[in-house]
This record gives sequence, C-alpha cells and structure tokens, in this order.
Amino acid sequence: MQKNIFKNLRVIIFFIALCSPSIVFAETINSFHSDINVSTDNILSIQETIHYDFGYEYRHGIFRDIPETFNHNTKILSVTDEKGISYLYNTSHTYNQTSVKIGDPDSTITGENTYVITYEVEQEISFFETHDELYWNVNGTEWAIPSGVVSATVTFPTEIDPSELDATCYAGWFGATTQNCTYEYSTENNQTIFTFKSNEDLYA
Repeated sequence: MQKNIFKNLRVIIFFIALCSPSIVFAETINSFHSDINVSTDNILSIQETIHYDFGYEYRHGIFRDIPETFNHNTKILSVTDEKGISYLYNTSHTYNQTSVKIGDPDSTITGENTYVITYEVEQEISFFETHDELYWNVNGTEWAIPSGVVSATVTFPTEIDPSELDATCYAGWFGATTQNCTYEYSTENNQTIFTFKSNEDLYA
C-alpha cells in the first residue's frame, strides 16, 4: 500500500439547485457528472459530462460558470461532445469564477446535446494543522434551469484508512445543510475513490 499523503481527510461536496419545480422550463440539464482526480501536487483534473436538453428552443450553446476559491486557478483544457468533437468556446474570469461560453455564434442548435468539459484547478485542497480538506461545489451556482441527478466521482492517489476519512455531501439551494445525497467509497490499487450522487432532481 502506498503511504498516505493526506492526514484526517475531509471531503465536502455540494450539489446546487437554483430554480423552483413549479416553473416550467423548455431547457433542462438531464444529468451532470463530474470526474475529479486529485494529484499529489494539489491539482484537480476534472472532466464534466453535461447532458443538456434545449427542448424546442434554438440556442448557440451554453455557459458554464466554474466557481473558484482563488483567482484564476482554473485552466480549461478542452470542450467537446460525447464523440470527442471540439466545440468552439472562449473563457473569461471574474474575481470568483471562470466562465466558459460554449457554442458557435454563427449557428444554432436544439434538442439534446452533450458537453464534455475538461479542466484543471490548482490549490483547492486546504492543509490545516489537524486535517486536510477538499471543499468542492460540483455544478456551480449560476444555472437558471432545473437539473436531473448530479453526481461526482473523486479519486485520491493513495489508499486512505477509513479512520482518517470524513466525507459529507449536501444537495439543495445555495447554503443548504440538507444532506439529500449519498456517497460511498472504496480503496484499491493505491487509490481512494468516492462516489457522490444527489438523491433526486435538483430544484431550489
């Protein structure tokens, strides 16, 4: 077994809902999954797969606003469809997020489309005297449409003893303390793997 490089690890995961189920929307996120791989040098390698349904609307594409703990610590590597075909995109930064504008300004799309966004985030694990902590908002706070089930897999590059693990997930409106989600974990092949999932579709 590889030596554990994290001490008393806390993993805190958020799934955010931002709209009311009583409102009818043409557009929906059918599902949102994030694969998060943690490196030993405190870099998160993330691949998000977003199944987005524009319904009967015609749009150029979508915006993905990625929250940041530190300014400009996010690097977008690629944006493709499920077949690996690249989308046009550009990025911009504010004090607390990286915004990715995805789509062709000269054409529109409709119906169901898949977006695979790959990026890296630096320095997201906090190292305290008594423990280390990953605090991560999986789907962000800027979606104005309903979402189906949101899930995430978080992989650490070491086998961590269960006595040194403390994982929590929250699902609901921003700031919610409702643990309407589940997780499980396993250790194998010098890795610790967490799987988080909201229990139901996300509305505020």
